[in-house]
Amino acid sequence: MNPVASVHTAFWYIFVVSLIFLVGITVTMIYFVIKYRRSKHPVAADIRGDWKLEVLWTIIPTLIALSMFWFGWNSYTGLRNVPENAV
Repeated sequence: MNPVASVHTAFWYIFVVSLIFLVGITVTMIYFVIKYRRSKHPVAADIRGDWKLEVLWTIIPTLIALSMFWFGWNSYTGLRNVPENAV
């Protein structure tokens, strides 16, 4: 694969994944701010101690970050390989 095309692929992958999470998190946050506002729910529930949820929201972002690193690393190594007879 062309090293420059590889860099473009890595850029677009990281951009699209980031955009999906930006929109998803923003929409979810607005939904919960409206649904669970203090005037309707004056006493908040305690969600601490759910180890499955904590493991899940640790592993998923780690895997996403590692996949972005992998795409970027492949692009970087493609640019580092100098072809023979290069000036």
